Amino acid sequence: MYTKYKVLAAALMLTAVLCIQPLAAQITSNTNNATTGLFSTDVDNFLDVNSWQEVEFNNFFSVFQVGGADGIGAGMAMSAGSSYLGFGYIGNFWSGADTIVTTEYGNSYTAANSRGKKTTSYSGSGLKWNSQIFFLFGAAPVGGLLLDLNFADAGNNVMDRESINAGGSVVTEKESVGLGALEAGLSWGKNFDLGGGYVFKPNVGFSYNFDLQKTVADTGPGSTETTTLNGQDDFFRRADYNGVNNGTGRVGLAGYIAAHLGLGFDLSTSTADGSLWLGYDLEYHLYDKQTESSGYWEDYSPSYLKNFIDIGVGAWYTIDRRLSLGWFVGSGFSIENASVTSVKKNGGAEPDNEYTEVIFGITPMISAGVVHKFLPDKFNINGSLALFPIGYTFSQFKDVDKRNAMTITRTDNTIESLAAQTSLGFTWFITDGLSFDAYLTTLANGSRLNLTNFSALLSYKR
Repeated sequence: MYTKYKVLAAALMLTAVLCIQPLAAQITSNTNNATTGLFSTDVDNFLDVNSWQEVEFNNFFSVFQVGGADGIGAGMAMSAGSSYLGFGYIGNFWSGADTIVTTEYGNSYTAANSRGKKTTSYSGSGLKWNSQIFFLFGAAPVGGLLLDLNFADAGNNVMDRESINAGGSVVTEKESVGLGALEAGLSWGKNFDLGGGYVFKPNVGFSYNFDLQKTVADTGPGSTETTTLNGQDDFFRRADYNGVNNGTGRVGLAGYIAAHLGLGFDLSTSTADGSLWLGYDLEYHLYDKQTESSGYWEDYSPSYLKNFIDIGVGAWYTIDRRLSLGWFVGSGFSIENASVTSVKKNGGAEPDNEYTEVIFGITPMISAGVVHKFLPDKFNINGSLALFPIGYTFSQFKDVDKRNAMTITRTDNTIESLAAQTSLGFTWFITDGLSFDAYLTTLANGSRLNLTNFSALLSYKR
């Protein structure tokens, strides 16, 4: 039941604001959500490579969550001798649909060449998987090791057509469109007690995202199977808008590599607890290219790299047996560097366009949270206020048209308005091992007020 503190969860809000995906979007408690990441429970720790040793249970721990942004969440943890095993799931499992249409043409049909013909068309996505699976192994000498597998709407959309002519000959057309992505990640972390109340908490991670979006088509006898690359990212969409495009479908996003390094320092004293956090994330995109000897577009050479740094400091105070307060101040910095060169084939290889962009963003955040034990060991009220004082983005886009000897440079400076997020929740400790945790968040940005999220969570341990 004891509430713990975690500055990392507050810092992760900054990564979400600047569109960097964490290596593993884990299950979070609604105490954590209600306090903007300032206070956490066993739910936040049981799949954390640094905090798994803080989970309090004798035989096992389990959790079930509904209403979160990522669907259903569930997990459990247990001891295996001196080792620790944690399992988790987030997602909506699967979805799918299919349609079969049969058309038969009679002998008096208007078009003579279709008389006596029968066509059957099938279209369907089969099963699309939307699930994230976690496995954590922990042991005191080596720390925690987390494996993360994410099926993000992964599947195939199949469109097949079979025609049987009046003479009995069969013509089959096939098309398969890959959907979604598959991501695999591995993270490690360990705590080092430095003495004097200081604890050093490093963690590192690596993941690879496989983009599955491509179309493979066979239009029937005498045709050649073709592949169209459909995977795109925001950079390539902007390049397309600026005249360097992949309209032929011969260049697409193959996936991206993500890496993470985190350094945390905790300090515990008799009057307060403090934490300092420094994190670095890298995202490098990889592209598929088809190069052929004929055709209008000859080749593309895209490149995209995003760096994100977040730093934050927080402190927590236990005022009395009922009231705990915490605050966090931090900022996130992102830098994107991207370029793409297209070479147009026009009677020979000839440079066409070069498009480059540099984007720098900064988002500071200030938050304060409270946990009030309204009925100690029975009912807690949790709440927080987070302010995003100013969001600033500098963007420079440069388009060089070598063929026509023209260069266009555009520079944008964007300042976001003050945004405030308030959250409120409660925790009901039904028994010593069973608890119910819920929260609601509102976000005010300018003149808009949005109810953005509600979630309920049940955890049990013994």
